[in-house]
Amino acid sequence: MRKRNIFSLLGGASFAGPARASGSRPNASDAWKDIDTPEKRETYAKGLLKELCSDLGPHPSGTPEYDRAAAIIEREMKRSLPNVEQVRFDMEGWRPAGKPLFRVGDAEVEICPYYGTPGTPAKGVTGVIRKSGGGYSLVDPKTGERLALFAVSPYGRAITHPDFRRTSPVITRLGVGRQDVPMLDNAALSKTPSALQVDVEFIPLVTSSSVAGTLPGKSTDEILFISHLDTVYTAPGGNDNTASTIVMVLLAHAAAARIKPELTMTFIAAGAEDRKSVV
Repeated sequence: MRKRNIFSLLGGASFAGPARASGSRPNASDAWKDIDTPEKRETYAKGLLKELCSDLGPHPSGTPEYDRAAAIIEREMKRSLPNVEQVRFDMEGWRPAGKPLFRVGDAEVEICPYYGTPGTPAKGVTGVIRKSGGGYSLVDPKTGERLALFAVSPYGRAITHPDFRRTSPVITRLGVGRQDVPMLDNAALSKTPSALQVDVEFIPLVTSSSVAGTLPGKSTDEILFISHLDTVYTAPGGNDNTASTIVMVLLAHAAAARIKPELTMTFIAAGAEDRKSVV
């Protein structure tokens, strides 16, 4: 199947002259001029990736870094869309409080707490490793109680995972890297004493936002484009999910300048992994 050019397909026969879309801003054509060739789109995308990822770094929802990311996307949407706003919402915040520590015998093992996981008691917990499904558990050798759960990264080094508070509100969940699987397997066989300490902080109320831009059409029925803007706390998020958000902004620029939409088009850069968008 041949790769198709989505910009040439957007609107199909509905392509019109710049800035003629219903409700479009006078400067919509200026934004289009910045992306009207593949080379310009590449330059534009690289510039925003640098600004949002390389320069800003990780920007999980509810942090000052996320607020700066939202302001950047709001700025870009306002270049071509007539109606742009940040829709604010409240949420519970979470963050690590210090470096997590996992020792298996005399070796320190790389771990990455899942976002939203509860921590261990202040002095940590001790136990032995057991294989558990495709991952591992830290268990109390006397009672068999599970003290923590570990999932192996499918990519290599330890990574975080989405919020698991809803499914496991009391057990600490962490990621481990593939490079440590042989050692963990040996530790499970030999029942090597292991120790874990994970300190986290829950913040009852933080404020974040989603950025929504609308291109009015002839009908109030709408086509919704949505991409989450926040990242996990350990990564700048070029792949998850900033590149997709930039593609969505590119589509918004192209639509505002080049088509007269039959349906209203709404573009949302969502906070909190799409769970808190716009109602």
